[in-house]
Amino acid sequence: MVYRILADLVLIVYFAAVIFALFGAFGVLQWRRLIVFHVPVALWSACGMLTGCFFPLAPLEHGLRLKAGMAIDKIGVVEQYLTPLLYPTPLSRHFQFLLGAVVLVVNGVIYSWILWRRPKPRNRQALNGK
Repeated sequence: MVYRILADLVLIVYFAAVIFALFGAFGVLQWRRLIVFHVPVALWSACGMLTGCFFPLAPLEHGLRLKAGMAIDKIGVVEQYLTPLLYPTPLSRHFQFLLGAVVLVVNGVIYSWILWRRPKPRNRQALNGK
């Protein structure tokens, strides 16, 4: 029972990391300091997809499910809804590359917008603080 709960928690953290990598730049709009966490997560996620690497949480989750002795027919609510989102069946190399590109494009657009709407100094004196 403990391994199943741990596996569910890992799956939830994994899902949260994916959502944060994809949409965390929206949080940067409200909390600027969030950028120090979001940029590394988004780049790590995109690089993992573009290079075809697996994320360390996936093997951990699978290992915990094996230790829990879970069979395919013993699927819980968490696995039923989150697993198809994190592990789509046709996860080909082409689809992985596409997912990595989506992470880069979505975040690039949001960060470009953040930089564009940043207030700009009106003249040279404002730059020098005079």
